[in-house]
Amino acid sequence: MKKAKSYVTLVFVFICINTYSQWQEQNSGVAVNLWDVCFVDSLDGWAIGDSSVVIRTTNGGNTWNSIRLNFPTNSDSKMRFVDTLNGFILSKGKLYSSSDGGNNWIQLDTIKSLGINDFCFMNESTGWITLSDSWFAPKITAIAKTNNKGKTWNVVYRDTIQYVLPFEAIDFLNGNFGLASRTSHQDNSETKFYRTENGGLSWEYVGNYRSSIYDLRIIDSSKIIAGGSGLVTSIDKGVNWVISNDFLYYLKDFSYANRENVWFIYVSPSGEYQIFYTNPTLTFTKIAVPPGIIANALDNFLTKYCWVVGNNGKVFLYKDGITKVETELERTKRFKISQNYPNPFNSETRIEVSINYYAKATITIYDILGRIVKVLSDDIWAPGVYSIRWDGLDAHNLKCSSGIYLFDFRANNYEEVKKIILLQ
Repeated sequence: MKKAKSYVTLVFVFICINTYSQWQEQNSGVAVNLWDVCFVDSLDGWAIGDSSVVIRTTNGGNTWNSIRLNFPTNSDSKMRFVDTLNGFILSKGKLYSSSDGGNNWIQLDTIKSLGINDFCFMNESTGWITLSDSWFAPKITAIAKTNNKGKTWNVVYRDTIQYVLPFEAIDFLNGNFGLASRTSHQDNSETKFYRTENGGLSWEYVGNYRSSIYDLRIIDSSKIIAGGSGLVTSIDKGVNWVISNDFLYYLKDFSYANRENVWFIYVSPSGEYQIFYTNPTLTFTKIAVPPGIIANALDNFLTKYCWVVGNNGKVFLYKDGITKVETELERTKRFKISQNYPNPFNSETRIEVSINYYAKATITIYDILGRIVKVLSDDIWAPGVYSIRWDGLDAHNLKCSSGIYLFDFRANNYEEVKKIILLQ
């Protein structure tokens, strides 16, 4: 079925800020080139570099500790953490996981004979990978999903047409909506976009772009930003794509920590490194690049903090109008969880949760013995105020007996527990 073409015009507004003074160089303690960086909040972060080196900080980069990996790394290595304990590294087509903050890593058993091109995890359990049997001229390309921390994988999409375009980048907004791109590893090759709205169980081709795309970020349920040979945006779930004439050359890296403010590194035709961030309306703000660094990757927390890593172990922190990295006490102020009402309750009770930044939030009801009764939420939350309802039923929709229950809220490394009394 042919779809009618529609054309979208976006107005890009640039604000240029002289911010050299807002960059502070940090001492990473290593001299190797750093290729990727990941922060889950303003304190906890990691970077991966050459020679199987990972560095970790728990204080916003004031100090870094070095960790030696038991597998090789290179300039294509990617690192993502979903919280302060659980993280993943993609290196040389293989995927590794850690459950202790990056101190120890194990290789995950994925799809045999296929190398991994990209990955995306919503939490420590649920994730997706793109795979192919060759980088340049694959005969097999696929998408696979796990629900058990990568112990087993289910292939949800597979092509076996000779020399098919390999799946490359993949990203999910939540447990249902995701987008994947497939493009040849050749200059100026066409990119095709595939969309899922059922957690990756089925995928449909939705649109294309005339050149190569190697990375993408879903900003919200309609807007997507993607980059590679230029920067393109879509405001209709990936169907139509608009090229920005101000970013026609090479997008080197997108940030990952926060969807509301996506940062990226742009390399101009003259080889100049530039840094920008965008808000949800796709207005771009230019930030001066810190001096003396070949910027390889960045990650941000809101618009307040951004870390850039590069050559010779260099790490720079950008701080927007603030004089210190927030403390643990300040970090807890980002959440507010009210007591449930009514309490005690019979038919249903509600708890109001306020959150002021994007975070993966898990809400679980436990009985007084610590057994899981029901999971009310396990998803990425946008900033806002939420009313969480519990109807007194367990995971099997059976009525719970009268007694004391625990409402457990977790987001990144923050946790708060409220006591609930049920009277049947």
